[in-house]
Amino acid sequence: MNGPCVYERQVVAALCSGTLTDELHAHAAHCAECSEGVAVATVMRGEAAKAAVASLPDANIIWWKAQLRRQREAVKRATFPIRLAQGLAALLATVALLVLRSLPFPGWLTPAMESAVSSNPLILATGTLSIVCAAAGGVYLALAERVHVHRP
Repeated sequence: MNGPCVYERQVVAALCSGTLTDELHAHAAHCAECSEGVAVATVMRGEAAKAAVASLPDANIIWWKAQLRRQREAVKRATFPIRLAQGLAALLATVALLVLRSLPFPGWLTPAMESAVSSNPLILATGTLSIVCAAAGGVYLALAERVHVHRP
C-alpha cells in the first residue's frame, strides 16, 4: 500500500475492545501498518493490566504516616538540647573519672591501705573497668538518638 491503511484504526479499536474479527486479524497479519498498530496496542493493554493490578494505599494511612513523621521530627528537634546536655555531662564525667584516676592516692588513705590498693591487681582492674564502663556509657549517651519503647 502507498499511504496510510484505511483499516488501521478499525484494527486497533477492535483489538482494544476485544472484538477483533477474523477478517481484521487476517488483514493485520499481512499489513505492516496494522501489524505495528496491533503490536503497540498489545503492549499498551499489557501495561494497562499491570497498572490496574497495582493499587495505591489508602489516603488515610498516608496522612497518618505523614502526621506520625511530623510528630517524630518535632520531638527530635525539641529534645535535641536535652540529648546534647546528657552527652556533654557523660563526657565530662568520663574525663573527670580519668583525671581522678591519674591523680595520686588522697592523703586520707593510710600507708597500709595505699599499699594494699596499689599491690592488689583486682582492685586496680575493678577501678579500670568502672572507668571503661563509664566511658562506654558516656559514648552511648552522646551518640544515642532515640530509644524505642514498645508498649503492648
